[in-house]
Amino acid sequence: MYGLKPSHDRTMVWKSTNTVTGPMAATVADLTIAYRIMSQPDPTDPIQGLFALSSPPAPSAPKTIGVVREWVARAEPAVRDHFDRVVEHLGTARGYDVVDVQLPFLREGQLAHAATCLAEAVEHAKSRVPGGGKGWMALLGHANRTLLAAGQHTPAVDYMRYCQVRTVLMRHLAALFARHPGLLVLTPTTPLAGWAAAAGDGAYGFSDGNRSILNMMYVWVANTTGCPALTCPMGYADPTPGGGGGRLPLGVQAMAEWGAEEQLLAWAADAEAYLNDVYPGGRLRPDEWADVVGLARETARKPVDGTAAADGS
Repeated sequence: MYGLKPSHDRTMVWKSTNTVTGPMAATVADLTIAYRIMSQPDPTDPIQGLFALSSPPAPSAPKTIGVVREWVARAEPAVRDHFDRVVEHLGTARGYDVVDVQLPFLREGQLAHAATCLAEAVEHAKSRVPGGGKGWMALLGHANRTLLAAGQHTPAVDYMRYCQVRTVLMRHLAALFARHPGLLVLTPTTPLAGWAAAAGDGAYGFSDGNRSILNMMYVWVANTTGCPALTCPMGYADPTPGGGGGRLPLGVQAMAEWGAEEQLLAWAADAEAYLNDVYPGGRLRPDEWADVVGLARETARKPVDGTAAADGS
């Protein structure tokens, strides 16, 4: 699965610094088509009509990958191994310059992002209930009640501090993008090679705040700074003993400068070629995969009332 989170200044529907609407697709070609349809400016709208058309980067455009080594090192071994292999391939076979970069306040920024999301989730939950939001928790499950009960106590001064951390991160990223034209900050999508389910989790739901924050170790930066980001598969990990059958998909994420969605789509095509043509075994299909086009063709070939199809197929 390929997913694109557009820049906040280009997406057509957005609520806050943490919520945007972006396409998801099974291939990069489908993702590109979906994004270009979504990003097409409406010439009749006084604001959208001022937007530029989404254009692919020139073939001569610089291609640079930035890696925060100590940040990536916090991922599980299987994730790190796959990440290192795809970065090496992009650098040696696809013409990317690979440079080491740094990002400040990663721990503080991630906690600020989590707290901001909780505070905004409280506001959203209350907005769904008429009459000022009285009794808003009745709409939530037990696990979400636990989370949002904490989120509703966020002081305004703390929220201001979160915004200050966000500003520092955005200024630092702006400096990095100016220093390294065409920079894409690459990370794993998540540091975890799967998330094991325990017996009884599906009965009432469960809440694991620490693991939830750990799972967002890399994706939060694009959310809180408004940079566009794209995630795509980079390989598969074997499940842990007793964790069920099948192999677990692992993702790699690229984050680009504001407004550089087309650069991300070009990078995703290179990453897709790595998975299909270089990765051992290529891209896997799940056991439940269905060829709907093939099924439709087979149905069309079947005779109706004993008569062959009109086209002779």
